[in-house]
Amino acid sequence: MAEPAGPAPRLFAPPLLVLALMGLVLILTGRGVELGPWVASAALLAGLTLLAFLPLAAIGARGERERWIAIALVALVYALNLFVLTLPRFGPFAGLDWNWQGKTLDLVWMLGVIALLAPAQRRAIGWTWQVRPGTLAIAAVNIAILALAGFLLAGVAPGRMAGGLSLERVLFDLSHANLVEEIAFRGFMLALLDRVFARHWAFGGTRIGWGVVLTAWLFGLVHGITFTDGVLGFDPVWLSFAFVMGLVLGWIRTLTGSLWPAFLAHTAPEAGMLAALALP
Repeated sequence: MAEPAGPAPRLFAPPLLVLALMGLVLILTGRGVELGPWVASAALLAGLTLLAFLPLAAIGARGERERWIAIALVALVYALNLFVLTLPRFGPFAGLDWNWQGKTLDLVWMLGVIALLAPAQRRAIGWTWQVRPGTLAIAAVNIAILALAGFLLAGVAPGRMAGGLSLERVLFDLSHANLVEEIAFRGFMLALLDRVFARHWAFGGTRIGWGVVLTAWLFGLVHGITFTDGVLGFDPVWLSFAFVMGLVLGWIRTLTGSLWPAFLAHTAPEAGMLAALALP
């Protein structure tokens, strides 16, 4: 039987104000700054997000008002996450190879939202060290499999290996860069969508639904579509890979009830790739 759900607005009503204020600040501080094709990229992905939701909006929903408010909140989180990542780099961040600025700013506003949540709401987004009994071992096995997959993938994905091994790369891949994606996709977005889309299917010891599928699709879009220097890029291989990875991460998050196993699973393939790079 599907888990009971309350109205979505109550889950993130106070943080919604914070998100709106954050968006206003970013818009005001970004005025007069030439963002070039990155703004178009963010707008494109936000539009594709809505297109991904609309055909499925009537499937398994638990209330029209709650459904559309949840979708609007998901689109807001998604767009804000992308906008922060596409801001021009400044200060000490400008000379770095990896986008530490965007990931750090994303982490700051996400932790600000989490700080406003009640304990029950934090558990709803998976912000808890506690995992469901008997699920940690299952997650650990899958994390190990993903690390091995990353190690093997390093030999067939030279583009992903561009730049070689560096201390900055190791620190970036194994620190909060993946955590912010888990908070956004498997935390905020999945919790909101699971409030209004029933978990229809029993799979691997838990129940999943359209929330897992939609967040996986959005995760795939982020990794598979780019808009750089005025050129639209589409990589179906990485979109498909990220989509499947999003399904796995959503399942682990739903199974364990915690974001932390999903974060470790997200980091595992990159750790495997780094290990492959470290080999002579």
